[in-house]
Amino acid sequence: MEYLEGQIQEGIFTGRMVHRDMERFHEEFKESRGGIDSCIGRADVKGIYSVIDRVARFVETLEKEFESLAKIGQPDFLFENYKSCLQSVQIPVNHLLTDSIIALKVMNGEVIAPSVPRGGHGPLGTGRGGK
Repeated sequence: MEYLEGQIQEGIFTGRMVHRDMERFHEEFKESRGGIDSCIGRADVKGIYSVIDRVARFVETLEKEFESLAKIGQPDFLFENYKSCLQSVQIPVNHLLTDSIIALKVMNGEVIAPSVPRGGHGPLGTGRGGK
């Protein structure tokens, strides 16, 4: 996600910046978690109730601003989210992400291919993919 978001050109991308959302979520969660641990360590019951209120607000924020994070595990979420920018994304050479970027680009090609009219010409102009 970080690589894709780094490749996005202005005006092309229509999805969510999921990596950025994950970083923001992590920062907000870290603050809430630290408050709870601190209050528990001091046995500060009044402080714990205050933290519980902040956690409730955090959950509200999570549901409103970070809804995409709940969808990350869905099979086609990343493809659907980033497909608007896949054509302009460069394939990294000798990188751990090379196969993943190629797979996303192939999926993008499969989505575009059905729009070619039946009986269209294949690579050798035969109409049957060159056979």
